[in-house]
Amino acid sequence: MLTLLCGVSGVGKSTIIDILATEYNWKIITTYMTRMVRQGENYKVNLSENEFDGKKNKGYFLCVNEAYGARYGTPLHQIEKASFQDEQLWVLDFPITKVQEVFNSFPHLCIVIQPECSDQLITQLNHGGRAERLSKVLEDLRLNHVTGLKSHKNTYEVINEYGNPNKAALLIDHLAKAHI
Repeated sequence: MLTLLCGVSGVGKSTIIDILATEYNWKIITTYMTRMVRQGENYKVNLSENEFDGKKNKGYFLCVNEAYGARYGTPLHQIEKASFQDEQLWVLDFPITKVQEVFNSFPHLCIVIQPECSDQLITQLNHGGRAERLSKVLEDLRLNHVTGLKSHKNTYEVINEYGNPNKAALLIDHLAKAHI
């Protein structure tokens, strides 16, 4: 079963994904990108602009997202495999603005990760060396991109309590298993 993990930058998606993989045996869908891989992003692959364009032009990606000066590609073959493999749980860090592209074509669960408060988000962005994103992230959070998704079935919001991503991961694991 495919689970999309969405949320603003710095909310803790990567940490939760790592917990789901190590503690609950989830499979992670690889994200290809044109920025350098940060420490702990074991499921992301850096490509040069030319390599990325080559994969894009061959139809390798379901979709391409641009954020903060980099491009991110989601591999179509992994989405197809994850969507129709009920016995295995799969997770993907996915941009909330692109969720509709998956909603219409593949069975999935969508989890929107929310911070406990804006101070938590500010701390996490500063700690992660992404302070330059702060104004955009806070604006995205204020606009709450979730609004358009709330009416869609199989979409849930999970609060990532500061200092306790294990709790969010446990809840996500239970939600996904309830949908199998």
